[in-house]
Amino acid sequence: MQKLQADLQHFQKQKMEVEHLVETIKNLEKDKKVLTPLGAGIYYNVKITEELKFMVNVGAGNFVEKSKSEIQKLVKVQKENLEKVEKETIENLNKLQSRIIELQTNIQKEIIQENK
Repeated sequence: MQKLQADLQHFQKQKMEVEHLVETIKNLEKDKKVLTPLGAGIYYNVKITEELKFMVNVGAGNFVEKSKSEIQKLVKVQKENLEKVEKETIENLNKLQSRIIELQTNIQKEIIQENK
């Protein structure tokens, strides 16, 4: 049960990050200034000077260029997948909690019967 709760928190955190990403991408446009993360909490202030092109890591250090609309679609799919996994995790957690309550009730009944 603790594992499912930890997983749920992880998925919810990821979903919030993706939702923030959706808003950030939506607000990006030419001639706008943005902070770009370099790593370890360090950011670089840049001005967007050309049409937006995004580089997506597709694994093993390989990158593919995507347009703003392609990125928005990609992030939408990621968010939908996280929502699906989050829902499944909640359902599994609820099933487990119900089973625990059922087992506790059965144990209490057995204890009462033994004490009679």
